[in-house]
Amino acid sequence: MVRFYKKKNVASNYDEKRFTGQGGQIIKERENRIVLDLLGDIEGKKILDLGAGTCRYSIAFAEQGAEVTALDISQEMLDKGRAKAKEAGVESNIEFVKGDAMNTEYKDESFDIVTALRIFHLVDDIKALAEEMKRLTRDRVLFDFFHLWSLRIFYNKFLPMNSKLRRKRKMKKLLTRKGFYDVELRKDFFIPYGCYRFSPKPLPKFYKKLDYLARKLSPSRRASSVVYITGRKS
Repeated sequence: MVRFYKKKNVASNYDEKRFTGQGGQIIKERENRIVLDLLGDIEGKKILDLGAGTCRYSIAFAEQGAEVTALDISQEMLDKGRAKAKEAGVESNIEFVKGDAMNTEYKDESFDIVTALRIFHLVDDIKALAEEMKRLTRDRVLFDFFHLWSLRIFYNKFLPMNSKLRRKRKMKKLLTRKGFYDVELRKDFFIPYGCYRFSPKPLPKFYKKLDYLARKLSPSRRASSVVYITGRKS
């Protein structure tokens, strides 16, 4: 996981591969909306964004008035994130830190909120990561994971990151057993990311409508490929 994200070519075209074009924009806007909705009012909150990458969530948090620390193992990814933050006018609201999400040097309860978005599918020891998040937060955590029982199971092994697919029940227990309460799960993307990213117009908008209908139907909602989960620290 570390080797993959430290490659220079990954940082140079990371956003271009994922969030350009009609499909990429739909993914970015929908993911940002879900995450911000789950967090609620974050103005003035201190947020630690673990595995910040090119800082798309860090920038979204800063635009809502949060004080953000963007931490990532790749300096190249952070450099690209800093350039994006400067362009968005929020560079002064974000501290960019090169470091290991599994082993930070911050004191206990240094942040109001700790997020780890697009990390849990890459780490082996999810309990250790959850414990570190619990140690660092005063209030709540938020992370996402790729769901085992989804269409992703058919193509996941062909992807370069060797992503790990998780069970919803297991991930919810991970938080409750760590003492978190008010745990909430949000499911999305029954249609795989690749369909959005690599399809020409107007197909991504058609997929968006299909996903909307899928979220209304219990069987397909259960098969969503991405699950977002948040909980408050007791």
